Amino acid sequence: MNWKLTLGSLVFFGFGVTTFTQGQQVLEHEKKVFTDDDGTIYWNRGLPVYIRLSPTPGPDAPAQMLNQDTRGRYVDAPYYFDTEGPNYIRTRYAVDENGNTIFPRDEVLWEIQADGLAPSTTIRFSETRPYRKDGKFYFKGEVTISLTGTDGVSGIENLYYSINGQPYKAYTEPVKLTDPSEYNLKVYGVDRVGNVEEIQERNFIVDDNAPQSKLDVEGDRMGNVVSGRTTFSLAATDDVSGLNRITFRIDEGPETTYTRALSMNGLAQGEHIITYRAYDMVANTEEEQRFEFYVDRDPPLVTEEILGDVVMRNGRPYVSGRAQVKLAAIDNKAGLDAIYYSTDDENFQKYERPFYLNSEAQQNGISYYAIDKVGNRRGTQFKQSQDGTFANIDLSGPTLAQRFQGPRISTRDTIFIGPATKIILLGSDPASGMDYLSYSINGGDETRYEPPFTIGEQGHYDVDYFGYDAVGNRNRNEFTFFVDATAPEILFNFDGPSLGVTEDNPAQPIYPTYVNLFLSAKDNLISTQSITYSINGGSYRTYSGPIRGFAAGRSYEVSVRVSDPLGNQSTASIKFTVAE
Repeated sequence: MNWKLTLGSLVFFGFGVTTFTQGQQVLEHEKKVFTDDDGTIYWNRGLPVYIRLSPTPGPDAPAQMLNQDTRGRYVDAPYYFDTEGPNYIRTRYAVDENGNTIFPRDEVLWEIQADGLAPSTTIRFSETRPYRKDGKFYFKGEVTISLTGTDGVSGIENLYYSINGQPYKAYTEPVKLTDPSEYNLKVYGVDRVGNVEEIQERNFIVDDNAPQSKLDVEGDRMGNVVSGRTTFSLAATDDVSGLNRITFRIDEGPETTYTRALSMNGLAQGEHIITYRAYDMVANTEEEQRFEFYVDRDPPLVTEEILGDVVMRNGRPYVSGRAQVKLAAIDNKAGLDAIYYSTDDENFQKYERPFYLNSEAQQNGISYYAIDKVGNRRGTQFKQSQDGTFANIDLSGPTLAQRFQGPRISTRDTIFIGPATKIILLGSDPASGMDYLSYSINGGDETRYEPPFTIGEQGHYDVDYFGYDAVGNRNRNEFTFFVDATAPEILFNFDGPSLGVTEDNPAQPIYPTYVNLFLSAKDNLISTQSITYSINGGSYRTYSGPIRGFAAGRSYEVSVRVSDPLGNQSTASIKFTVAE
């Protein structure tokens, strides 16, 4: 593209294009000449200069190009302005139309502003002090980008920007970015004669994600119950700008920057609250987290109970050799962890079940202590049976058991009983004694137990049963079984063909003289116990193989009885006639 500018009778021509290439798009900005409202000409120093002279000012007036200087250079060739800023075409003195020098003498200068320097763009962010890491800037929540340009000669024509590889846009107003993301900003400016600034690039991240913190309880803990030996550790992560600090407050105390694990040793027993939150490097603040906890400093309280006969003699309790010591403990908050005891006040062992008072214990007494689930321990307690310090405190319910009276069989991990099998529940209490037993079948109502009961209907049964002692302590147990109320099915067949039926009884078949009768039985749940048979009212015999030797020409009735191990029995009558 050619440019033509006229100053009086001087005509200047310039041409040329500067191409600015950007990865995402090619932008073209032409080198050009610009005249402002005051008539000042601004010339891109990269453009050639040709000078033509014309006797009239019209744009189409004939003109003669100067094709060489006084030393014969620049013949039909362009020349270029050598100075940034003002350049002049001059004559020594001003003259009138007759060629007479005008006095006082005055040099005539035609000024052209030559501009060969690109403008400079200043990038300003709304956050004046962003956080910088690894060559990237981090801004909180949102950022507004403002661009301003300066140019020393012709002035700014346009500023351009591109975000994340998008095509360049002319900058007209501040650009606001609100989406949390990583951004790449590229900007450059173009002045009014087409000089193009080198691209400026900024990488930055808009971060509106608050850090995530967590509290770790280290040491004694049971749920939200801790001891004075427990410590709290705080940690946080921030995947964008990074973690700045964590702060915490206990109860109504001041907000404090976390630097090391927090000991609960200085807190009084009772309910407490720790609140905490994290801040990232651009001041995103986590919503305040809280953990309610209880500092438990009280150890468990241990009680002992003698199980068995207790007699009083001379106002002092004595126990039989069958008596046992039962220890129990209660804890106001964290709950019991373990009880330890000794009968010699030295070798302590974990209490798991009642123990006998041996001669060593009778002589030395017993010592015991308990620890709760956060490690609190009361000092060792010492008791001697001889001085009456044992109290008969019954804390346990009866011992329960069950058994079956009558047919039963165990197979495939299942107990099978018959409809006549009696179910017996047993209970005992070594302390205050039994009161009564009750039971529930298949989740039904609880029924008071009376001496043995039976269940006649076939099926699977779950029995929960309960024992109550004289002071109301209750224990529970359960068992399952299957009631088989179905007798085996009798099967039989003959090894000879039927020859027909008798004349007087169409349902009675006739078999040949060599016929044998085979008996068998099938039980879907358990095995068959016995098969017996009787021929024509005779004595019953145990079936052991084919029944043979039937006389020719006689009629027979074979009575069959089959039993399973649970007493279920089935019978059948087989009638037939042997041919003559």
